[in-house]
Amino acid sequence: MTTSQFFPERAGHFSCFDLRPRGHYEVHGDDIALPVAEQLNQGKLRPARMVVVRLLEFEATITGILAKIHDALQCEDPFVLTDAQGNEIVDSEGTRGSKYWRQNAKKFFAVPEQVFHQFQQGTKGKKQT
Repeated sequence: MTTSQFFPERAGHFSCFDLRPRGHYEVHGDDIALPVAEQLNQGKLRPARMVVVRLLEFEATITGILAKIHDALQCEDPFVLTDAQGNEIVDSEGTRGSKYWRQNAKKFFAVPEQVFHQFQQGTKGKKQT
């Protein structure tokens, strides 16, 4: 296994050309990296770009992270935060605080709400067959 380092462009965004399917990415320091899954590929969420946000302890909530994503992407489109399997992460006592969001073993996605609903419809269809 080889290790590669990727650095953001001047605007703070990572190039989607550096990302590999099923790749593992870590961000060290006070920042967290969230792949933005903007489309489905064979029924799976496919990251198209990466947003790196700096989190202060009081911002490490679903609402705080979504606000940071909107600010970084300069859009107001609704997003859903999911785990690697596409399960929505809901606001709860366990998801408040940087300890939850900085776990290297966990992978998170920011998914546009419309894509998330398409993904849910696809997984429901698979379960019914």
